[in-house]
This record gives sequence, structure tokens and C-alpha cells, in this order.
Amino acid sequence: MRIAENLLNRFISLITPTPSNATTQSISNGITHRMYEASRDIHKQNQRSEYTQRLAKGILPETSYVQHLTDQHLIYQTLENEMKKQCKAPDMDSVYIENLCRAPHIYKDIQAFNPANSTPSAPAKCYAEHLERCATTNPRLLLAHAYILYGGALTGGFVIKKWVEKSFPGKAEFYNFDLFLQDPDMSKEAWKKRIDAIPLTRQEENLMCKEALIVFQLIEKMQQAALTRAL
Repeated sequence: MRIAENLLNRFISLITPTPSNATTQSISNGITHRMYEASRDIHKQNQRSEYTQRLAKGILPETSYVQHLTDQHLIYQTLENEMKKQCKAPDMDSVYIENLCRAPHIYKDIQAFNPANSTPSAPAKCYAEHLERCATTNPRLLLAHAYILYGGALTGGFVIKKWVEKSFPGKAEFYNFDLFLQDPDMSKEAWKKRIDAIPLTRQEENLMCKEALIVFQLIEKMQQAALTRAL
């Protein structure tokens, strides 16, 4: 149990880095840094959620993890479909990277479990509907969801992958970013710079920071639904 707690603390320290003085000045004006700052507190709360702790300690029921995958598949599939549609919009085409897409990878994990029932939870359906509304009313809000979801998976994914592999061997394709990382012109930082390069008004930036908070609120509801699935 102590080893699991140490791994959890290490995971938290890895995915909530404190920018050094040397780098803070150069990135402080970027929208990704603003979203990071705006969501830092709720992000820390999410990292210590019951769902995360159970996964880290290897005591998350299979039914809960399958529900998590089912919900994540719906969310990523919706986000990726909507972002792909936005590729024709100015500046948005640089952010949609096919090798970054997670939906096909998550689907492989679901198939590996071969569940009798894999229906998205009510919170996941609400999240998907929210993404569709963002795409219709203000497509740039999708960038907040992309930043939080992909950024988190890229940063802490290799630790989460170890947790998943320990509890569910051979079912961690979700966190396989090999094709994305093998691209010599692409990395997490390079991708973030593409978001930062998109011209935004101050109002758009403020809305995106608020949207980053909404992402974690929606994630929390889905995690609760996954835990309830085991009851």
C-alpha cells in the first residue's frame, strides 16, 4: 500500500510541474499556461480522487475501468470528430493531429475486455452534448478540452499505463502515443505551442480558462459514475 501511495505522489508531482523562473516568463502569456493556472487547484483535487487512488493502488474493479474506457471513448470520439470538422477554420487545422487521436486506441482496449455491456454513462453523454454545443456556438472552446485531455494523457500517461498494465495486462493501448512521439516535428511542447500561436481575444482567453475548469468538473462526474458501476 505504501508503494502505491508513493507512486501516486510521484504521479502528481510529474503532471503538475512548477515552471522554473527561466521558463515562466517566456510562456506566461500563452493561453495554455493561463489554462494551466486557472485549473491548477481543481486539477490537484482530481489527482487525489477516489477513482485515481483506487487505480494507483490496483484495487479498481474491472467493471469500473471498463465504464471509464466506454465514457472516454465517447468523449474523445466526439471531440476528435468536432475538431476534424474545424480543420477548415483559420488556425484550427494546426491543432488537429491524427496521431494524437485517442478514440481508436481506447476502442481497442474496450474490445480487449470484451464486455457484455459497454454503454456510456449519463455524465459522459452530457459531456459529449456539451462538446457538440461548443463546436456549434464557439469552436475555439474545443481547444480547452483538447489541452486538458491530451495534455494530461501525454504528461501522466506513462505512469497511468503502468497502473493499468499491473491491474489489466495488455489493456493500456489508451496511453500508447508511439506514433505521435515518433514524429520528429511533434512533441507535447510543440503541440502546445500551436495552441498558443492561435490569435485569441482576451474574452476568448477568459472563456477558455473557464472551460478548462468545466473539463475537470465533467471528468469528476464520469469518475463517480465509473465507481458506481462497480456497486
